[in-house]
Amino acid sequence: MGEVMRLAAAGVAKPHIDSVFRFDDAASALRRLQEGKNVGKVLLAP
Repeated sequence: MGEVMRLAAAGVAKPHIDSVFRFDDAASALRRLQEGKNVGKVLLAP
């Protein structure tokens, strides 16, 4: 885990963000995950 954190801090390892949903649309984010439509991270934002 330490190595992963080091690579992330150095900007070498970057997560792929698939989509960002507002908190009030969390149901849509969950649906995207359940349907397997995401390729990367699905984020919830205020």
